[in-house]
Amino acid sequence: MRQKIEWRSASKTNYKDFCKTHPTITISFLEWKNIIYGYSEWFRNYILESGEKAKLPNGLGEFSILKMKRNCMKIVNGEKRINLPIDWVKTMAKGKRIFKLRN
Repeated sequence: MRQKIEWRSASKTNYKDFCKTHPTITISFLEWKNIIYGYSEWFRNYILESGEKAKLPNGLGEFSILKMKRNCMKIVNGEKRINLPIDWVKTMAKGKRIFKLRN
């Protein structure tokens, strides 16, 4: 049978592990959870607003957001093709391919 894995950073088991490893720090579960969620929200806003790369500790890598403008046309085997996303709802209704011009 498959075991349940605790993956949330603000779970009760992670809080208990924190309390075991840091017995001198006394903090309630609600305060601990608010600190974790507050930091995650700050980190997300920092990356979205600044656009800079942010390194994670212990060699876990880095977070960044890259925006690239999509080319409308691309060349495949010497032939020009449309490189836009397809609007599948309108395509099924009309019976021919309809492309999305804007998001």
